[in-house]
Amino acid sequence: MPESISNSLLSQLSELVSSLAGLYFPKEKWQDLERGIIATARELNFTDTQSFVQRLLTSSLAEEQLDTMVGYLTIGETFFFRDKNLFQVLKDRIISGWLGTDKKKERSIKFLSAGCCSGEEPYSIAILMDQMRPALKNWKITIEAVDINPRFLQKAEKGIYTRWSLRDTPDIIVKKYFKEIGKNSFEISPHIKKMVKFSRLNLAEKRYPSPLDNIRGINIIFCRNVLMYFASETRQRVIQGLSKALKKDGWLIVGASETAFVSQPGLHSVLFPGTILHRKGVSRKKDPTKIESQPEARASFSFKDLGQNFTKVTFITPVSNCLSEIGTSEAFKSGKRPEGEDESIHARREIDKKPLKKPGESIQDKYQKALSLHEQGRYEESAQKLQKLLSQEKKDNDVFLLKSESMALLGSALANLGKLDEAKKWCRQAINAEKLRPSYYYLLASIYQEQGNLNESVKLLKKAIYLDSKFVMAHFVLSNLAKKQNRLDEAQKHLKNTLSLLRTAYPEEILPHSEGMNAKRLSELIKSMIGD
Repeated sequence: MPESISNSLLSQLSELVSSLAGLYFPKEKWQDLERGIIATARELNFTDTQSFVQRLLTSSLAEEQLDTMVGYLTIGETFFFRDKNLFQVLKDRIISGWLGTDKKKERSIKFLSAGCCSGEEPYSIAILMDQMRPALKNWKITIEAVDINPRFLQKAEKGIYTRWSLRDTPDIIVKKYFKEIGKNSFEISPHIKKMVKFSRLNLAEKRYPSPLDNIRGINIIFCRNVLMYFASETRQRVIQGLSKALKKDGWLIVGASETAFVSQPGLHSVLFPGTILHRKGVSRKKDPTKIESQPEARASFSFKDLGQNFTKVTFITPVSNCLSEIGTSEAFKSGKRPEGEDESIHARREIDKKPLKKPGESIQDKYQKALSLHEQGRYEESAQKLQKLLSQEKKDNDVFLLKSESMALLGSALANLGKLDEAKKWCRQAINAEKLRPSYYYLLASIYQEQGNLNESVKLLKKAIYLDSKFVMAHFVLSNLAKKQNRLDEAQKHLKNTLSLLRTAYPEEILPHSEGMNAKRLSELIKSMIGD
């Protein structure tokens, strides 16, 4: 078992890592820091952790050793088209909006993916641009991607991914832009790979933008789930640098939990359905790309008996992806405001609220309306709009990234109306469109359970867990079903698996599909059930 590191040493290591790489590890993240340091020591062949820590604190690391440490201290969990709602907004509201403005004269768009990890984000941008190629004919598209972790960059440049990185990607896109090169290995198309240029950059450094790099004159910057790694002072310096890199009327896109950090003068927040983006330039009362804001929505599917103390399964729909991202941030899980944020930030930030006057609605707008109706419990109206939308989408042949989500939402609406056979049909179509979405199997399992087909429900829940071994509620519902089928040993096993997963969660974290229950409450419930 690896040696633990004392709090006094972790405090010193936290300061050292901040000075060397700009990465911020406050006390509540020392466990992550300790894991990263122990893993680094193991890879660099140190006989014990303590000797490696002493080496870190008393002498400088070689560049290769520093790269190894950074690799273990940064998280590489990402996937293609993460938050498809955001990419749909980018297509329908930002880029399509430029086609009829002065931007058309320039015929160029430059992107920056800051903190690009292993390349899924910039390649997603490239795929979207290729999908829009007919409208962007003769436009110059430039995509720069930077990251501090050289290992991530090496993987990105190879462009080879497992199916798990494609779990949120429609199969039609996978078939068009990826070549299967082995069991569970997919290589991205050469013409997409050529669209992205990768380079190393530590955003905490002060050397950008400069005439020596390409981090300038950017139209759209993605910097999602990166700012949370920095202390307040460093974070503001990073935002300032990114703002300087943006052209006038350019857009900065940060993670949902990081929006409050963006209080840079000259950056103005603009509301879109399910997301907030930040535009550089003088505030405009009428924004040609802005639409009226709508609340993030959660669609629920009611059941009579899903286990002890449960009356509902909640199906989190795609527009709430931003809520899932918030749920993964340290600040959100601890119930505290992010470090460096004060209560006046939202008062200082300007958020435009006037609706766009536009000639017609996009298919995404119609999807958002159907989603809003579902949230209000108006399932019949929601189902009608979704059926019409899916019929229209086939005719228009437009780039609609939320197609499978529309199918699943329609299945949820029909289930709430008691039309379970129709609901199953649409859930199956959603699964056929995106076979690696655990939530789709979970929803379908819930419908089968309502019909009394426990065996099929169990099979589907096991598929969901196979795709996402940390799917807490799937484990919990499986335990209830096993108990109903008098498989008591299996029921206990799933309860213990659930409890094990809950130990790694923050106590106040709301669990997806749990109808608002947090990790602490579910842990208490399970302990009372197994007598722990």
